[in-house]
Amino acid sequence: MTILTHKLGGLAAGTIVAAAYIDKPVFAGVALASAYIGCSFPDIDSRHSYISHKLPLTALCIWLA
Repeated sequence: MTILTHKLGGLAAGTIVAAAYIDKPVFAGVALASAYIGCSFPDIDSRHSYISHKLPLTALCIWLA
């Protein structure tokens, strides 16, 4: 998957969770933002992924583990 598909999947999942918190907009915003930010972390162990280029030390530690 590319970073675009990860971001779209994160937004979709975040929207579903945010819909459960429709009466609490702060929680809905946190859920949406967390899903959007966290959706690229599954590929951190890939050396050529977007997130491993943004966090190279973290990616290296995970790759070595």
